[in-house]
Amino acid sequence: MHTLNSKSIDDLVSFILENITMSGKDGRILIKPGLKLTHIGNKKIQGSGLNYTVTKLVNRDNGLLVKCKRHGSSPDNDVNLFLTIDELEQQFERT
Repeated sequence: MHTLNSKSIDDLVSFILENITMSGKDGRILIKPGLKLTHIGNKKIQGSGLNYTVTKLVNRDNGLLVKCKRHGSSPDNDVNLFLTIDELEQQFERT
């Protein structure tokens, strides 16, 4: 039996964060920084058609969040979103 230490747990979390996938129309999509997404909405929420870029995967107590950014006309106008994997799968598609 192998005992996990803090370094091996940190390595495991890093590996998982770098290899999260979601379902897409073309199969499984790897969620990683730099991925471009378009908000298409779902049955309850109308899609805006706006494009976002994944900037970071964040581990929170209640699960993983995906931080996305939409660049504005200036850095002060940038929009940051924190989305769950479920929200990504239901309301966004790869651009």
